[in-house]
Amino acid sequence: MKTGDGGLASDPLTTVRLVKKIISDKMETAKENDREVEATLCLRATQRLAEYEAMLEDLSHRRSNAIVHNDIEEADKIRVTMADCRDTVLRSTQVDLLLGRDEGFEKGNNEHNLQPAF
Repeated sequence: MKTGDGGLASDPLTTVRLVKKIISDKMETAKENDREVEATLCLRATQRLAEYEAMLEDLSHRRSNAIVHNDIEEADKIRVTMADCRDTVLRSTQVDLLLGRDEGFEKGNNEHNLQPAF
């Protein structure tokens, strides 16, 4: 079974927890500075991350059980699924935060045509 390079990105559950903590801290800072929109976007992002964290915890237990029962093929499939979950939630969280903020972009007449404001 391939275990990766041992870096943070090799453990999807740890990565999701770390990003959730960072965004949660960002939400608190936004609240302190009366930036309600940013705080709300961060809240939604942390909620989405929490949903995926629960899925990853379940997958992690299933992977551990597969390893205990020497089902390396199943454990590897679960590892790939966990990486896919991590990638999906990070992309969707990034999209939530980018599409929700108004700094740096202005909308033209066409809602689907975002133009940089610089």
